[in-house]
Amino acid sequence: SLNGLIERQREQLRNLDAARRGDRDAASLARPMIDLYAATLDLADRVAVSFAELSSVAGLVAEAAALQDAAIASIRRPNLDAAEMSERDALRLLEDALGEAEQLDADAEQREQDAARRAVRAAYADAATP
Repeated sequence: SLNGLIERQREQLRNLDAARRGDRDAASLARPMIDLYAATLDLADRVAVSFAELSSVAGLVAEAAALQDAAIASIRRPNLDAAEMSERDALRLLEDALGEAEQLDADAEQREQDAARRAVRAAYADAATP
């Protein structure tokens, strides 16, 4: 889920901060980031294939995955400043994707409510017509 990816990205940023402080080995950051990248790509693919109406969400998630990939390369150099920038941008895109998904869901719910109201009005109009 997007919420799960967002939390994992936040955790990666906390781990990066720990590495900067010397509380964690920077080399240990790559494996969890690779796992997060794979999960992000998987979600982007599943959304793109299964939900055409969520193509904008899938695009944002795919962009986040590309930034995660860049972060992995930066971690391996190691260039923690570049990794942090990529990870923060990835987090922002994941949060944007969640906001977009929530807005699309709210819009769809509103359309359903509007259609239900129209159906009720039509039924009343038909009942009132002799």
